[in-house]
Amino acid sequence: AVRTRHREELEAIIQGIFGGLSHAQAVDRLTDAQTAYGAVNSVQDLISHPQLRTRTMTVNGQSVQVPAAPYRMEWDEPEFRGAPQIGQHHVLPVASELNATEV
Repeated sequence: AVRTRHREELEAIIQGIFGGLSHAQAVDRLTDAQTAYGAVNSVQDLISHPQLRTRTMTVNGQSVQVPAAPYRMEWDEPEFRGAPQIGQHHVLPVASELNATEV
């Protein structure tokens, strides 16, 4: 395709310019040039990002922070309901109607 005809040459130019820069230097250069970019973050970067919203959830008696939706709704509770215990929902909701007690 015409759009990618010079991809190899362009990638070589970009690598020559950015290959020797640190992440911070590359970000500064792109920001100064008002160029849109997206960073690839590590899991730790994501966890510590100031815009990551979390909510508390109880799992096996422990309170843990889990990612929340990026928006708030008026009906949001401050905590997620606790995770079910293993086997907690093994009884069918209509067990009495089916004469069954377990899945």
